[in-house]
Amino acid sequence: MHAHALTAHPDIDSVWCADDTQAPGVFSAARDLGKHVPNDLSVIGFGDHNAHEDNSMGLTTVMWPLQDMTATAVSQLIDSISTPKAEHTAREPHHTRVSTTPTWRTSAKRIHKK
Repeated sequence: MHAHALTAHPDIDSVWCADDTQAPGVFSAARDLGKHVPNDLSVIGFGDHNAHEDNSMGLTTVMWPLQDMTATAVSQLIDSISTPKAEHTAREPHHTRVSTTPTWRTSAKRIHKK
């Protein structure tokens, strides 16, 4: 799948993986196609799953703010449980944004705007 996308679009210079676990497939496809990470192709993951493991890929990733997300979810759940049932149908959907933190490693080139 990854090789197909890279072959179909040879001008791609970066891949953002929805999850860190997809990155090894992208690295493998790039290697099979003779592309070098990060010189030819930057690869960025999401989740920082390798934070406490050997990260031999040097995957640049974005860390999930799990503590903040958990606290927010629990707070919203408690609010929902304590809200009378009649009010649930009238409530607007609730959206919450949380800040993420990039962890720069060797799989992506930093681009500096002038």
